[in-house]
Parts: sequence; structure tokens; C-alpha cells
Amino acid sequence: TSIDNNTKWTKEFSDKLLMFDEEDDLLERLWLQIEEYFREQARQFNEQADQYKQRAKKLEQSCG
Repeated sequence: TSIDNNTKWTKEFSDKLLMFDEEDDLLERLWLQIEEYFREQARQFNEQADQYKQRAKKLEQSCG
């Protein structure tokens, strides 16, 4: 049955599951994880932009 299948699946990931008593707790956790994800993406994009800027400066120096 589907309950048996879900029970087996959840046992494998029980250390990663969290129980929430209130919807607000779940919503807060979700927003915090979304914020964390976007901050990490922004950090990576800034790092990559700095690398591109350095490459552009090197090309500008060699051409000019």
C-alpha cells in the first residue's frame, strides 16, 4: 500500500525530516531557507562578476 511505501521511504530520510506543529513555523522555515538560497546565489554571482571584471581589465591592458 502507499502508506507502507511512504513509511519505508521516510525511514531512509528520518534524520532530514522535521515536524511542525504550526503552519507559521513551517512558513518561517521556508522563507529562511529561500533567503539563504538567494543570498548564496548572490554571493556566487558577485564572485563570478569580480572574476569577469579582472579578466576584462587584463584584456584591456593587453589591447591598449
